[in-house]
Amino acid sequence: MYIVGLGKYTGEDIKLLCTNKKVAQIVLGDILCDRRMFKNVKYDLVDFAKYIQQSGKKTVLQTNVYVTDRNFQQTLELVQYLYSSGLVSDVLVQDVGLATRIASELGNVNIIWSRMGRVRNSIANSLLAAYLKSIGVSTVETDREGRIALYKKNGLDVHTVFGNVYYNTINRECYSKYESGNFGDVCHRECLTRVQEMVSADTSLNMIVDGHILGSRLQYNAAPEFKKHSREYNCCVTIYAKDVNGFQVAVRQWEE
Repeated sequence: MYIVGLGKYTGEDIKLLCTNKKVAQIVLGDILCDRRMFKNVKYDLVDFAKYIQQSGKKTVLQTNVYVTDRNFQQTLELVQYLYSSGLVSDVLVQDVGLATRIASELGNVNIIWSRMGRVRNSIANSLLAAYLKSIGVSTVETDREGRIALYKKNGLDVHTVFGNVYYNTINRECYSKYESGNFGDVCHRECLTRVQEMVSADTSLNMIVDGHILGSRLQYNAAPEFKKHSREYNCCVTIYAKDVNGFQVAVRQWEE
């Protein structure tokens, strides 16, 4: 059974995943902007979470990587609403302040330190594990075999990640606003059209004016040792993919 997170969802995608016997949980929420993931933003997120619950599966909420004064309270209120409604009990975070508040106000939420936590601290050791536990984190995502045993031995559960995102960015704000003159709350989801693109000869990351991101890719660690450690330590596996077809391909690669 897998946890699955797609780059973008439609109602049909949710239905397909909910009927897939290999899917246990579905990750909802974009790491940067939910307009990239959902056509109707938070309305879709809530409706999809309800459908997932009715299907007998569970939703994992992915919170924003950049939680600032601008969106901190809004993010916390979303977590509180989804939790109190019984729609979410697992939340992916990568912000120390948000993790601390969720733990203090919603003690039964399973706080998962997401794969994006590497932007906060790229070094993993027993001190980091102890600190994460002290702020309420119970689970950690990782795509590195050496960290599985480290976190497990220090009392944290581990979700192994197959399909880690890597991207270029220089700003927390949406580039499309400046490229198209769309300021304030105006958004036409132009970040999804890929109108402007520069293909580099020496990197796998094409430079795309794509919302917050200037080029991104999913990297799949198919090393036998990584898979071996994941199975030996009985880790849940989270597969991230661009779409449903990408998820199906990734499942086959993981099970090879």
